[in-house]
Amino acid sequence: MVEGISKRLVRAGLSEIEAGAIAVEIQTAISEERWRRTDERWKDYFVLFMAIVSLGFCSISLVRLFAH
Repeated sequence: MVEGISKRLVRAGLSEIEAGAIAVEIQTAISEERWRRTDERWKDYFVLFMAIVSLGFCSISLVRLFAH
C-alpha cells in the first residue's frame, strides 16, 4: 500500500524521498485508526455482554421471586 501511495505522490510532483516519507505517515495514521476502532469495538462488545448477563440474572431473580 505504501508503494502505491508513494507512486501517486511522485506522479503528483514530489520527490521519491518526500513521497516515501508521506506514504509511511499515511500508512501509520491508517494503522493507528484501525487499532483505535478495534479497541473501541471490544469495549462496546464487553458492555453489551455485561448488559445481557445482567438482564439474565435479573430475569432469573424475578422468576425465583414470583415462583414461591
